[in-house]
Amino acid sequence: MTLAPAERAACGELALEEGAEFDLAYRFWPGPERDRLLALEALFRSLRDVPLTVSDPAVGVAKISWWQQELASVQENGSQHPVVRAVTMTEALPAASMGSFQSYLMQLLLALEDHSLSSVDMLREVLFQTAGEEAVIMTGCAPGDAAPGLRAAAAAARLLELMRTLARRATEHRWLPLDLMARHRLSRQDDSDAEARQALVVSLAELAQQWRQAEPLMAGSNASLRFLCLRDAVVARRLELARRRPARMLAGGLHTRPGDVLRCWWRARALQEAEAR
Repeated sequence: MTLAPAERAACGELALEEGAEFDLAYRFWPGPERDRLLALEALFRSLRDVPLTVSDPAVGVAKISWWQQELASVQENGSQHPVVRAVTMTEALPAASMGSFQSYLMQLLLALEDHSLSSVDMLREVLFQTAGEEAVIMTGCAPGDAAPGLRAAAAAARLLELMRTLARRATEHRWLPLDLMARHRLSRQDDSDAEARQALVVSLAELAQQWRQAEPLMAGSNASLRFLCLRDAVVARRLELARRRPARMLAGGLHTRPGDVLRCWWRARALQEAEAR
């Protein structure tokens, strides 16, 4: 099913940040699953930052619980929220995905319990379980049937998204693992050393690259998986740019460069040609 104009506009406002990796991939992807992917990204955008943005865990629990209850009752009671209606219109959360969605919500709730990640390994685990679960839901596959590399690619994409927020003071970022901050001699009280912050960006970019390279994501017959492969191609390019030019990322903003567009166009064309064979 397709989205009505009001629901598509509301989802686009949430999900299509100009120049973001999802936005670029979405603009180059003509598949019939576009509306479903847009509805899901808008839903995840409404949920994924809750643990990072609330100061009171009880508020975060209330927000996540509201979404859970609204989605559970929409078939019977309807909904006033356009994203909930969009998820329903596109049948974005079929029965096969509900287990993954409940697991995703549980991981977000767990993240509210402790805002500090002590190690890089903990950061990896959190992103594999949250961003990774988003990717599994997007493909519509059961968790056990997820493509190799799917969670790693999704975690890398999410880490790149988080890295952009380092344009603000790193003291505000609860997702930063304490061992990595200590390695670069940054603290919650003082992160004013520009060279150290650039080195932090390089370390994070290399970390995300390691996740992707250890288990590369391969395109298959699943259309939504091919879309995520397209997003991953943009992520790979931007991680390399962040590694080589960390000061540019710390300068702030999200800028689409001609190379990003060319990479996305080339990868989309290759994926479509492979599908036609």
